[in-house]
Amino acid sequence: MTPEEFTEEHFRLLTTDRHVRDEFVADPEAALERHFGYLPAGDYRVESVDERPDLIIILIPAPPDGADGNDAVLGDVSERVFDLLHTEVGIGGYLIPDVRLTWVLRDLRSNWLRLASERAGTDQ
Repeated sequence: MTPEEFTEEHFRLLTTDRHVRDEFVADPEAALERHFGYLPAGDYRVESVDERPDLIIILIPAPPDGADGNDAVLGDVSERVFDLLHTEVGIGGYLIPDVRLTWVLRDLRSNWLRLASERAGTDQ
């Protein structure tokens, strides 16, 4: 399974399988571990938003340590990673509010792909 196929299958399940969608809304961390067999330990949380056609979602950046309004602080809050899949029915993906958490997502993805390959009996 290629990374592209893996990503497409992940978002297909999230958008078309009501049970899977409900799992990810109710407890996204448990759902990630249950569906992909891996969730790295760390000091972070995972939340999900159940996107709807009539819903506008406002993401409010976390304030950096020592927020005092200077340009460096503004730079800190604007350094976000957006890993988004744009579809005809909406946008799915991951918002990483701290660049250090980018590595958590990369670790998740590499392990998900490894596990998917093992299940399919192929090496990636």
